Amino acid sequence: MKALAVVFGVICGGFVGFVFGVLGAICLGLCFHWANPTDPSAGSIAILVIVTAPCGAMAGAVLGGFFIAKRPRLFLVTVLPLAILFLGLALTRSALESYDVPRTYLVKVTGKQGEALIGEVRVDGELHKLQGKLPAEFEYQGLELEFAFALPNGKQGEKLAYELIIDGRPKRNGWSGKGESEKRIAATYKSFGCSERFGGLVGGTSYSSGSDLLPEHRPAPQE
Repeated sequence: MKALAVVFGVICGGFVGFVFGVLGAICLGLCFHWANPTDPSAGSIAILVIVTAPCGAMAGAVLGGFFIAKRPRLFLVTVLPLAILFLGLALTRSALESYDVPRTYLVKVTGKQGEALIGEVRVDGELHKLQGKLPAEFEYQGLELEFAFALPNGKQGEKLAYELIIDGRPKRNGWSGKGESEKRIAATYKSFGCSERFGGLVGGTSYSSGSDLLPEHRPAPQE
């Protein structure tokens, strides 16, 4: 029975130590980044975790086994509550990642001032046909946003650009002329998880370039 208790203590302590190792790597990474803000390699959490996480897990396993064998009351008020807390946080994060929430998408399209603009936007399967003049803004709410904009009367060399803002936060900039026609831009975004409502810790928005919208304005395939 005591052997099983020691094994349980080692597992709990190792888990707690691993979490503290990861947290330590995050803290060290932030400190290095603040000390060298212009160095892109400063604060690389991935490198630090390779060292701190295993060390924390081993130290935690030793302490967990020792506490439950020699100081069971201390184990019950330190290691065990932390293990339960961290496990609960991990399960909560996993649950939030599987729960998709709608986003507010604001698309700002720019180009030559006053140029005619047409577009098609598909939001959660519902198609919207648009027309107007540059610059233009379009706002939608949903899980998935797919759009394509084009210049029906654009001249050679004229290009489109867009900025996407999701839930009030700038996410991406794009412009035409990269694998598409110079007069057409298209992209697809899909929300997953709850990142915008939980500080960016879980979920996010996936991105893929291109779309089948406005097919008549897609460049002809090169032979």
